[in-house]
Amino acid sequence: MDEKIIEGLHMCTLEVYGGLKGKNRTLGSICHDAFYQEDKTIENLAAYYLSRIVKGHPFSDGNKRTGFLTSVAFLGANRMSYKIADEELAAAEIATIAAARNMDQAYEYSKLFVEGHIDNPMYGGPYTEEKNEFTDSVEYILSGI
Repeated sequence: MDEKIIEGLHMCTLEVYGGLKGKNRTLGSICHDAFYQEDKTIENLAAYYLSRIVKGHPFSDGNKRTGFLTSVAFLGANRMSYKIADEELAAAEIATIAAARNMDQAYEYSKLFVEGHIDNPMYGGPYTEEKNEFTDSVEYILSGI
């Protein structure tokens, strides 16, 4: 994911849910380091973005929302999607990632989160009316974290 895209996703979450604007650290290292991950599967790269943004706090506010949205957008750009059955549980799982002892633990939690919520690991599938529920789930989770 490009740094500008992640910053745009962050600004969208701030506009909708409020929060402090500003960056604590550059996103450049997060985006750059993604290319050097040992396991470059789509799922693990989505987990990498999720853990690095949620735990690494590159922004002054909205890191959990931005990390989640970046992970969802990355999967969507690669024709994959999330399926969230329990929005409150998903929000709690993201909070667990943020509370991890260190970045390695946050990454492991993120991999479990992404693997547990991928709708179809091989292909996101054709658009159906049921896919509209996905948007509602993303919005609900964003409002709860």
